[in-house]
Amino acid sequence: VTAAADALWAPMSNFPWITITSGFTGSGNGTVAFAVAANTAADQRTGTISIGDKTFTVTQPGTSTVLKGDINGDGNVNLADAILALQVNAGMAPSGIRSGYAASGADVNGNGKVGEAEAIYILQYVAGLRQ
Repeated sequence: VTAAADALWAPMSNFPWITITSGFTGSGNGTVAFAVAANTAADQRTGTISIGDKTFTVTQPGTSTVLKGDINGDGNVNLADAILALQVNAGMAPSGIRSGYAASGADVNGNGKVGEAEAIYILQYVAGLRQ
């Protein structure tokens, strides 16, 4: 941090996966250190750290493996994905569907849409009938 000698500053991250580890407050010039937790999701994620009027962006790649049926992009196929698929099938427009779903590799039948095939596949996967 480069600041005037009397300028107070405190870093802040609103993302639980970015943790400030030192330099919690200061005045004038100083150093802030932070740690970034591993991203176990398939999708890239972006977070920020703010210090005064400056914002620093942290972009972390996702894993290279995308599981079929991982509708929400959290790196797992579970009941949360089944709920999203069932909501879409019921005509709802739920939030939480991964961005770029159609191109992500998570699409079960390759039609670019969350639908009945995803709901069936995910429920079978969760029940241990698919691997």
